[in-house]
Amino acid sequence: MKYLLSLVFALTITSPFLARAETVIEGVFTLPPAKSGAAASARYQQKSGAVAAPDAPSAVVYLEGSFQVPISALSITNEVRQQGFQFMPSLLPVLKGSSVRFPNSDDDYHHVFSYSKVKKFDLGRYRKDEKRDPVIVFDTAGVVKIGCEIHDHMYGGFKKPSLVRLGGCKDRKNRTNSR
Repeated sequence: MKYLLSLVFALTITSPFLARAETVIEGVFTLPPAKSGAAASARYQQKSGAVAAPDAPSAVVYLEGSFQVPISALSITNEVRQQGFQFMPSLLPVLKGSSVRFPNSDDDYHHVFSYSKVKKFDLGRYRKDEKRDPVIVFDTAGVVKIGCEIHDHMYGGFKKPSLVRLGGCKDRKNRTNSR
């Protein structure tokens, strides 16, 4: 009985530490084949630069559940750059309540917008020399698709889970996300 009480006492004291043990999640999934880069729309004259190849297919891997979100995680401003007439990165996991900046690195105009139910916005036309880096706050969890009204081939998206633990997978490789 004495040993049983000692064991119960020891487990009671160490249980908070056991709950913080490192967790590794592994898995394999197939991504769709890469799409070829498209030419810019004839609607607007392209003034400079070539169209870069789009990002390789990617995925957002996340855990659902209730996690404590550190305030510092929400104060980070993510960035989706318009570069080489593509969104870089084309897929971005964004925490609910955080923000994304949309700088234009091309010499030409871009017009970023989203008609997604989760987050609708229209940033209007702007060039890099206007030094205007619009910032959007993503306050609802869900998927947001973005596009450029001027360049039809430009597309991207956000997955906005309301959680803390995020990891990314690219290029059909096995990836591990450790806590």
